[in-house]
Amino acid sequence: MLNTQRPAVTAVSPDLPLLHKVRQRLLTAGYVPGQALPAGLIAHHLQVPTRAVNKALSELARSGTVAYRQDGEHGPGYYMPRPHRRNAPTQHRVRAGAAA
Repeated sequence: MLNTQRPAVTAVSPDLPLLHKVRQRLLTAGYVPGQALPAGLIAHHLQVPTRAVNKALSELARSGTVAYRQDGEHGPGYYMPRPHRRNAPTQHRVRAGAAA
């Protein structure tokens, strides 16, 4: 059976300077909503281990900065969150002959 839960997060607090560096990279690298976040590429750019970036992304997912999706377009992983569509206009259908 396939494990569909989010990866386990250790109780160890994340490295705050790295967390800020990863957050800054996400803001400046031009990632768009719904785009998969390449932890390996981010790690290469920041010159840190991929595991450290994955821990930072896990913390950012907990705070809502990024989203963890099991069913993402490129498989399970971290993605830039899509904007919420709160208060989106709804379309009301008017039946023929009904008063508007």
